[in-house]
Parts: sequence; C-alpha cells; structure tokens
Amino acid sequence: MNDFLPIHPTIHRLDLGAVRLPAWHPRAADEYSEIFAYVVEHPDGNILFDCGCADDSDLINSLYQPNVRPLEAALSEFNLRIADIASVVLSHLHFDHCGQLRSVRGRPTFVQMAEIEAAQMPNYTVPDWATVSDEDRRIVVGDEKIAPGLEIIASPGHSPGHQCLVIRGDSRTTILGGQCCYCTSSFERSSVEQDNLFNEGWNEVALDSIKKLRSLMPDRLLLSHDRTDWTAALSVN
Repeated sequence: MNDFLPIHPTIHRLDLGAVRLPAWHPRAADEYSEIFAYVVEHPDGNILFDCGCADDSDLINSLYQPNVRPLEAALSEFNLRIADIASVVLSHLHFDHCGQLRSVRGRPTFVQMAEIEAAQMPNYTVPDWATVSDEDRRIVVGDEKIAPGLEIIASPGHSPGHQCLVIRGDSRTTILGGQCCYCTSSFERSSVEQDNLFNEGWNEVALDSIKKLRSLMPDRLLLSHDRTDWTAALSVN
C-alpha cells in the first residue's frame, strides 16, 4: 500500500450545527460549540469522519439544547447523499461525534477498541447513538492503514480511544484531528488544553498524542469544534 495517493483527495467540511454550553461547562463563556464532520472523496469510496449530534435524547436536549443540522442536508451542499458514503471513521464516541451514526449504519465503521470499552462507562455517551453493530464494526488497536493514502492514528487524551485520520496525497498530508485538541492554536503551540482532557491524569498521554501528530509533518489540520484550518504554511514554528 503506497503512502501517498497521486492526487490529494478532496475533503469537505460538514456543518452539523451546534450545542449550547451549560454554565458548568469549562467553555461556558463561548456560549456555543460548533460541530463539524468531514467527508473524504477517496477513489475507493467516500469516507465520513464523525457524525455530529442528534436531538432525540431528553438528557442531551436539557443539558445542551442542540441545534442539529441533519447529515443529509449537510452532504447535499456538496452534491452528496447518504448513499454516497462508503465507510465511517469515528474519532471517538462522545455524543456530539456519534449522534447521527444511525443515518449511515450498514457501512464499515472504524473505532478504537479502547473507545468501545470506554463507551461502556456510565454517563460517557448516549448508548443508542454510540452503538456500532457487530457487522459494521471494524475494531482498530493503535495505528492502522485502511486504504491507499489513508491511515488511522491513535491519539488518546481527550478520550481513551480517540483517533485521527491522516490523508496523504500529492506529497501533502492532512490530518482530520477530531478533538485531539479543541482549537488549532493549541496544535500550533504543541500544547494540550486542560479542559479538553479525559481527566487530569491524561495530560501526558494527550501531549504525547499531539507530538506524535506533529511528527507526521502535516500540511493541514482540521478539527471538530474549530472552523479554523491549521496549515503548516501559516505556522511560525
């Protein structure tokens, strides 16, 4: 399997709405958290990275008042449909990343074993949203190449089984970073945000993940809650 595709795949950012941050949330001053997913137009089939939030959980509705944009509507901006999605990669199984997974069930869905185990903990996620059937589940342990120019990279810290998707083509490298960090500015500084950690004991693990991702020499990083692109061309480091 070649490391680079001859042409860098097109990547679309899907705006899947936002949630209102409650007063007790460490980022409550932001008021809202935008939610983004991504589609990679790969020659072997389109890959969806994350699935946003849904609005049929009474608990999530009461805590976060989600303003949900359906996946189908977001895809239509790029002349794509649900039927055009061939496989799914989930950065992790928190509610705002797996909420619309039901819309794309029946497709190979890549998730870290550590994340499947973490999702069994009480209050970790919305179980109905996070369930991946045995038929769909493609368990990943660590890093794994899943197609030419595509590699899943384990990046624990925000969650025990967080993972990123690395896309290589035309001598360029893009990382779909999920929530490896909340803001691109943290990636730029090679730092971790304390309010983005699974818990305070995961600081070093999260920092190691950022260093690992930086070591891949990416040209671009795209995150789940920050619409700002990080690009190496703009980096001052």
